[in-house]
Amino acid sequence: SGLLLALVVGFVVALTMRASFQVDIMRDRNALYSWSEMNEIENIYQLKIMNKSQRSQQYLVSIAGLQGAKVRWASNQGEARSPGVAAGEIGDFTAIVTLPADAEYSRSQRIELIFSETEGEALETVREETRFWGPARNSE
Repeated sequence: SGLLLALVVGFVVALTMRASFQVDIMRDRNALYSWSEMNEIENIYQLKIMNKSQRSQQYLVSIAGLQGAKVRWASNQGEARSPGVAAGEIGDFTAIVTLPADAEYSRSQRIELIFSETEGEALETVREETRFWGPARNSE
């Protein structure tokens, strides 16, 4: 009975410590970067967000590791929140990271995309590492 109690306690702890969502990032392999209409360097990321919670959820996205860069949802022009992802579902999204052409950057630079829940009491945040690509500079 001691082993059974330990298993039950372990199961309960695992359930309560489980992240309420997970993010997978995939880069477009055909294009390392492109130029936006505003003459900014642009990287496009395909995202799968798995909502493991029991409620519908929207997510905010931000960026760290590249000064001057901005990130936005491709499908929600101007909206900070992603479209909704139903409980237990997987949402497919596109995020676009832009950087002014005159900003400081390396040809391939590590960045973090930061995703935060917008609904609920104990809002969780997930940080995912990826790379930002830009054109080679004369000094590289």
